[in-house]
Amino acid sequence: VMQVSYYTVDSNGNNVEDITDEVKAGRVYRNQTIRSEITINEHNFMLGNSVEGMDVQVRVARNTADIADYHNLAQTSSWESNGDIRKLSYTFTLDGEYVQSVTYTDLSGRVVSDREAQFNVDKTQPNGQIRIAQHEGWSWSSLLSAVTFGLFDQNSVTVNMNADDYTSPLQEIEYARFPQMKTLDQLEEYNGWSSDGNSAAEFEKASSYGVETNEQFIAYEKLTDYAGNVRYISSNGVVLDNTQPAPKITITNLSQASNGSQNGYQMHLLLPDN
Repeated sequence: VMQVSYYTVDSNGNNVEDITDEVKAGRVYRNQTIRSEITINEHNFMLGNSVEGMDVQVRVARNTADIADYHNLAQTSSWESNGDIRKLSYTFTLDGEYVQSVTYTDLSGRVVSDREAQFNVDKTQPNGQIRIAQHEGWSWSSLLSAVTFGLFDQNSVTVNMNADDYTSPLQEIEYARFPQMKTLDQLEEYNGWSSDGNSAAEFEKASSYGVETNEQFIAYEKLTDYAGNVRYISSNGVVLDNTQPAPKITITNLSQASNGSQNGYQMHLLLPDN
C-alpha cells in the first residue's frame, strides 16, 4: 500500500495545512513551501533504506531556477523505517508550476500509482505600474513612502494600470484614489477597492479609469495573484484644476482731510485659487 500526501510548510519547517485532496483534484497555488510525503506499507521490502522500485516524476514550468532531481532523490535517499512502514518526505521550495506523479513497483512486480498532483509554489509578488496617460514620465511601480502634490493639469486625466506575474495568474486589478497618502497598514485594512471585474486567469492584465478635473488625488493599485501574494503601488500627488482665479479688490481709506476730501487710499488685490 502506498500513500502520497502533500502539506504546506511554514518557515520553521512544520506542516501547516494538508492539501492532499486539493492538489489531486486540480491545480493549487500557495505562497509557501510544499512538502510531499510518500508512505509505503510493505512487509517484503528490499534490503536497505533505498527504494529502487520508486519512480517519482516531476514536471515543472514557469521556474527561473533548476529544481532538484526528485526521481533520484526518491530512489537513493534514506527512508524512515518503522516496522513495515517506510516514509520519505521532500520539499518544493522554489517558485514553479509543478506536476508530480508517483509509482511504486514492489519486489514481486506489482505496480501501484498515485493520482497526479498539480501545484504552484509562488513566493514572489506580482509586478505592476500606474501611469497617467496624458503625461509621459508620470509613472510609478512601487508604494511611495513620501508624496508631494507637484503634478498639475487643467484637464481630466486617465489613470492606466497594468500588472504581470510569472508563476501564478492574477486576480482582478483593484484600485482606489485618496486626497491624502495612505500607509501600508491602512491599505491592508481598506475594503472599498474598485475593479473592472476581469477575473480571468491571466498572467498579464491592464485596466484604466478617468478622473475629472478639479480634484486632488493619489492613485493606488492593489495586485493579488492566485497564490495570495499582494503588491501595492501608489502615484505621486496629482492636482487637476481648471478653475480661473477670481480677483478681489479692496480699497482702504488711509486718511481724511478736515474738509472731508480724501487724501490717500490703499488698494489690496487678492487672487484666491481654491
